[in-house]
Amino acid sequence: MNHLEQVENARAALADHQTNHALPAEGESFGDWYKARLKLIWGVLAAERAAIEAGEHITETTEF
Repeated sequence: MNHLEQVENARAALADHQTNHALPAEGESFGDWYKARLKLIWGVLAAERAAIEAGEHITETTEF
């Protein structure tokens, strides 16, 4: 998988979480939900940074 595919996959995972899991599920702790969201955000940032460092041209970065 190349860097741009990794960026796309990380962005898709975050978008899915934002759409389908916008708030903690019933019985889920806010802390667990927030940790999962942060993990996805850091995944996007890491993928974007790796792509940029590899010389890929990224036209936009993800907004959080």
